Amino acid sequence: MHKVSLLTHNDSCHTIAVSLLLEANCTLNPVYLLHNLDSLVLQLRGTCVTSGESTNDSKLLIVSLSIDAEDHLPTISEHSRHQPCLSTFKHILRSPQDPSLQPSMPSQRIETPDGISWHTETLPPSSTTSSTEEYVILIPSGEGDCGSLTPLAQRLSNTTRFTILTFDMPGFSRTTAPASAYSHVTPQLLATQIHTLLTTLSIPRASFFGCSSGGATVLALCALHPSLVKCGIVHEIPFDTTPALAAMQSLSNDEEIITACEAFYGSAASNGITIIETEPSSGAAKWLSLGPAFHARLRQNYITWVRRYVNAIEIGARELASVKENLQRRPIFWTVGGLNAGVLQDGDGDGGVWKSNFELANAAGLEVERNRLRSLHFPAVTVMEECAEWIVECVGKVRE
Repeated sequence: MHKVSLLTHNDSCHTIAVSLLLEANCTLNPVYLLHNLDSLVLQLRGTCVTSGESTNDSKLLIVSLSIDAEDHLPTISEHSRHQPCLSTFKHILRSPQDPSLQPSMPSQRIETPDGISWHTETLPPSSTTSSTEEYVILIPSGEGDCGSLTPLAQRLSNTTRFTILTFDMPGFSRTTAPASAYSHVTPQLLATQIHTLLTTLSIPRASFFGCSSGGATVLALCALHPSLVKCGIVHEIPFDTTPALAAMQSLSNDEEIITACEAFYGSAASNGITIIETEPSSGAAKWLSLGPAFHARLRQNYITWVRRYVNAIEIGARELASVKENLQRRPIFWTVGGLNAGVLQDGDGDGGVWKSNFELANAAGLEVERNRLRSLHFPAVTVMEECAEWIVECVGKVRE
């Protein structure tokens, strides 16, 4: 059962009271919604979660949004100024089982000799004048699910000559693998697995984009399989395990890990890392709008990420990047989001929590762009169009 009520006040502003009654079997965790509703609506002024209480087997969430008095009271489907947030609420209020809510791409299951059964998604270019296929491959970050890259893939496919390939990572979401394939995950291991996948698909060469652990994997591909790489495009690579991530690793209960990760990925800022920005691009709303099925898949992924990725990825990435020759085998285009603390618009600042990105890149003679993407950690989600333009620009710089 879902109920929406619109109320007006006689004071200096209008207030919309949106009540969401979520059935117990809703695939989107109500606790996650409760933690993140305030972030969903930061484009509207004066947001606050006013209550959250259990009613039998359901969860009742109420959020109040304040709008300028001179504005007309919007309905749930109108008022263009506030449409991004209202669209998110419309999305939540629909049935989670409605497949039309989910962005989708043509998918294919690929079996590789290492025992991995890959869920892959491919989009051809909308039009091309070239007789040769050119691939751009989008590698998921720590959440391991290519659903976060679907809007970016669709944008690139619709506006470029590239064929876009993405996939769920081994042991995550819809890609199944033997335990040994994701028991102690390093960028080097992931690069080898992706190399095997592309060999199976007869893709001889591609440009690669990755953020976070996905970016570390791109560096490993450049270092270990340079003949496969036209260029690497990376964003905010983790070279150090933060205290917040170390604390997650100490959690023994799966539900505690899931709850911590939902907050961390959804809107949390901890130890200088803001995962999803809330201004100016409404990042948390965009993250949530990837859909209930996507977020349901992440519940198990979070456990795998904390127990098998965290720390091993950082150690492997630092070992690899500390050898400057590893970063010089193929063209690498590197960004740190311009909204991060310590990354200032005028080029000053030490890089904040991403300081190691600047140090290791500079040691190899590479420049880290700090203002090209006005985002934080997930530009493919939060500034998707800007991210697509950057990828096209980078690939276009490599003439070979």
